[in-house]
This record gives sequence, structure tokens and C-alpha cells, in this order.
Amino acid sequence: MHRFPAVLLLMIFSAYNVAAYSQTSDVSIQFNWMFQFEFAGPVAAKEKGFYRDAGIEVEFREGGPEVDPVTPVAQGDADFGISGSSLVVDRFLNKPVVALASLMQHSAVGLLARKSAGINSVNDLVGKKLAITFDTAVELDAYLKSQGIVSGDYQRIEHFVPLEELDQGDADAIAVYTSNELYHIQSRPDDYMLFSPRSSGIDLFGNILFTNEAMVKNHPEVVAAFRHATIKGWDYALKNQREVARIIYEKYNSQNKTLSHLLFEAEKLNELTRPDIVEPGHMYPGRWQHVVDIYREMGKITGDIDLGEFIYDPDPEVDLTRFYIIFGLILLVLMAVIGIAIKFRRMTMALLTAEAELRSHQESLEAQVKIRTRELADAKNEAVNANEAKTRFLANMSHELRTPMHAIASFTNLSLKRVEDKKARKYLENIKVSSNRLTGLVNALLDLSKMEAGKTRLNVKKCDLSDLAVQCCTEVESLCLEKSLQIEWDKDKVCEGEFDPALISQVIINLLSNAIKFSPVGGTIRLKMTEVPQVEAFSGILELAVSDEGEGIPSEELDKIFETFEQSSNTASKAGGTGLGLSICREIINVHDGLIWAESPVKGTDRGAEIHFIIPITSPGTGKTPG
Repeated sequence: MHRFPAVLLLMIFSAYNVAAYSQTSDVSIQFNWMFQFEFAGPVAAKEKGFYRDAGIEVEFREGGPEVDPVTPVAQGDADFGISGSSLVVDRFLNKPVVALASLMQHSAVGLLARKSAGINSVNDLVGKKLAITFDTAVELDAYLKSQGIVSGDYQRIEHFVPLEELDQGDADAIAVYTSNELYHIQSRPDDYMLFSPRSSGIDLFGNILFTNEAMVKNHPEVVAAFRHATIKGWDYALKNQREVARIIYEKYNSQNKTLSHLLFEAEKLNELTRPDIVEPGHMYPGRWQHVVDIYREMGKITGDIDLGEFIYDPDPEVDLTRFYIIFGLILLVLMAVIGIAIKFRRMTMALLTAEAELRSHQESLEAQVKIRTRELADAKNEAVNANEAKTRFLANMSHELRTPMHAIASFTNLSLKRVEDKKARKYLENIKVSSNRLTGLVNALLDLSKMEAGKTRLNVKKCDLSDLAVQCCTEVESLCLEKSLQIEWDKDKVCEGEFDPALISQVIINLLSNAIKFSPVGGTIRLKMTEVPQVEAFSGILELAVSDEGEGIPSEELDKIFETFEQSSNTASKAGGTGLGLSICREIINVHDGLIWAESPVKGTDRGAEIHFIIPITSPGTGKTPG
């Protein structure tokens, strides 16, 4: 078992070997603004020697308010550039640009308004003077249109207006980057209103590293090396913010920013990049399709566009022969382990049956009680020993089971990026679906066995359940986008208590995932939180509920769905699953001395289901259950 992860890691390492160049390549990159932490990736790659190690010498070309970063690259006057999501519109307009990597997963564009101009909501922008620059125009126009505001409803200023002129009344609202201008208003945030396109679903990429088709075709090794070094530099900059901010401050500070301003920008960009959950540079094709749909609604794109030619594929070819062999061997071993786990599970059920039979014979067969008791006791001991062995085995095998499955998933995703053959891609898609399903089953079995073994240890902290719920909603954001779902919750609610945030997050994400799975396309998921100050012997309880708009759960099955391997008859055949998720949720809530239950239909409606749980506000472990 220990050899399989090592072999897979060796294969993955070999696939990422960087080619060496016989001579240095001189290239240029056109920025879309003046030097600041926004361009820390290229700066770090140059100053830390990542470009030099890749055999590249890079010339930086600074941008500004009137600089178009796309045209020089499209015409070959510059080799690389940095632009926003509107790059896909340039591609539609027949500019031969190719997106290499997303340096920011979310756009920093926003609209900052003076409250002194009578602006307290987005509707107050009607009739006001709005300064919107060309690089922010498409995104802000899409946002305003989503709010029912079109160009004729306000006075448009086409040039850049700084924050000082906003305060002087030259404009009522200006386009800003939340990573930059918000630094200057920290001491007086109540004087302004910030409107974010993301609040209405206009969620675009931030900075996009790009090149032209000629570079990809004629110098593929330079493009690959430049992309790899730039992403490496961006990753380094986010992990070493103070060091890179000082480099920009001392060598590239054309805007005369303070060091604290650069560090403020670094923190905001880290939030927009989310390197903790998204691989640096990653571009999801479905997310690009979402961007295209937004621009199509704006009339910027009117026909079809081939995203396959637009999104860069770093290495389309790979030999999967060895992977197929190793994957097959690992799959066989894992199936054997799952088979053993199922067998041990059945033995556990046999234990329960033996205990029931023992009680029955004790009551009705006094004459045979001693003999039968001894026989059943022996059977019970064997079942208990087998169950304990199963639990210890599964709990201790967590690393050995999860590590190869993670390697399989990672290598399958890598292979899908490299393979063009349709038949091979179909096989890989089947492997990906099967491995994801198997991983979910293994994880669920391991979590449940660990809880049954009593190995769950609470790491209790004082936390805000509302903040935790917001984080969980963010994690399932991509799943919601796939079904055009919305999540509603009270963002200002405060529900503080003492609990294990990691385990309670697992419960919330499981409930949200179920709601997403069972909700119809375009529906709404609602998340409600309540704090009750005093409940009998408890100082108070926290309650959270997640509801969907699906078909609901039959009343006779509301309690059964929390049992192991049980699912609602309305959803089992449609949504799939193992029937373990809610069992694990119940175990987690139990160790917090809480309760979990289901209601269907949702109050005030004739459909849907709502899952509730309550936990004490004070630290769990008293052994009591809230009444």
C-alpha cells in the first residue's frame, strides 16, 4: 500500500519537469496600470530570479489611465500583457489574444460614492455624475444594468477621477479598485457607499495574464516558461507580502505609495485570489462561460466564441499507460478494502441482532438461560471484537486510503488538460466521476468509523456561527453557479458560542450541498440562524436551519434519513449519494450535546425540506441535551 503514493508522486513530478533553454529569450510585458502590488507576481519573478532560471529576460512596460494593454500584445509590439475579463470581448472582436492564467479569481472593481451627494443606495445613482474608466466600463455597466440603471439615467464622465476630486464634488461616484482606493478612506468609511458588481452575480476574473497566438505557435517553450515563472512569482508574493511590498516600494514605486498602502493592497488581493482554495493561475472553463454570458447580455458579444482556442492549454499531450495500470491496481485494492468494511458493518448489525435475541431468551426460556446466555455471549464477544478491529483498521487507514485517491483525482485533472483524443477524454471523465464517487464513499466511511470508535476530539473555540456560515456559503459558491442558485441569509446576524468550528463547518457544508443537490435550477436556498438566551438548564442555544425548494421528504421518512445508509425515497434515485452524510452530521451534533432534525414541507410552502440543528452556547461535554 505504501508504494502506490510514491509511484504516483514520481509520475506527477516527471510530468512537471521544466525544459532548459540553450539561450536567453528577451520578452516584454505590458501592464494595465502603474506599478503597485497588483503586479507583484511579475516583480517577484524578476527580482527573485524565477525568470532568469527559466532562461528569460523580461522588460516591464508600465500602464496608466489611458493605456490599452491589449492592442500592443495583439499586434506583436509586446509579447505578454495583463488585462481584465474583457479580454474575451477582444477575442470576439478577432484580436488573436490567448488567456494564459488568472492571477486573481475575483475582480477588484467597484463603484465608490459620496453619501454627501445623497447616495445611500444603488437607486440613488440615478441622475448623478459617475466617473467610469474604459478598463472598468463593461463590468460596471453590467452591474448598473442588473440594477435597472442604463446610460441615459446618469451623467457619465469618461476619464479617470481621483478620490480627491470626488471629495471636491467633481463627480458623485467613481470607479475604484477595492484593493487601492479603500486604503485612503479607512479613517472615514461612513462618508462613502461602496457598490460591488459581485453583490448582483457579476463575478468576473481579476487580472488575466495573456499573450498572442503567434507567441503560442512560434515560441511555445518561452510561453510555458514565462507563465510558470509568473505564477510562481505571484504565489511567492502572496506568501511573502512584506518582502515583495518593500521591493515595489524601493524599486518600482512610480505612484509614491507608502509601505502600509502596499501591504493593505496585498491583503485585499489575497482575499480576491483565494490561494488557500484555488491553485494559483487556475482558469475554470465554466467560469469563463459565465463571463461570456454576462458580456452577451450587455451586447458586447453577439455570436459564438470558441473558448477552446482562447484558453491556453499548458501541455496537451501525456502518456497515460502507466497511470492506467497503477490506477487499476489501486482501484482493486480500494475495492477490496471497501468490501471488508461492508462485511464488518454487517457483523455489527449481527451484534445488535444477537443482543436482541439474548434479551428474548432471558425472558421466555428460564430453563435454557445459562447455556443460551453463554452461547450468545460468545457470539457477542466475537462480533464486538470484529467491530472493534474494523473500527481500528478503518480509522488507522485514513492516510493510506485518502492519499492515493487524492493523487488519482489530481492526475486525472492534469490528464484532462493534456489529452485531445475524444475517446481518451471520455475514459478520463469516467475515471474522474468514479474516483470522485469512491473518494466520497471512503471519506464518509472513515469519518463515520472514526466517530463510532470514539476518536473524535473536539477543538472547542469561541466562534461566531454567522461568520462560519458565510465561509461555508463561499465554499459552495461554484456549485450554486452551476445551477444558477442563490443563497439567502442574514449577513448582519451575530450568533456567538463555544464549539468546534471545523466539525460544525462540515455539518453546514453537508446541509448546503444537499440543498444544492435537491433544489431546482434557478431556485433559492435559505439559511437561518437564531440565538436563544436561556433554555432550561442551558445558558442558551444556537439554532441553524437550511431549507431548499426541492420535492421534500415524506413525513414517515423524516427520522429515517439520519440513519446510516438511509435516503429519502423522493431523492435517492435522482441525486445519488451513499446515505452517510446526515449520519455523520448527527454524530457531530451529538458530541456537541445538540439535536438535529428535519421538517418537510418548509413552513408557509407546499414543498421543500428544512434541516435544523441546535447546540448549546457554552462549551459542549456536559452530557445533557437541549430540551
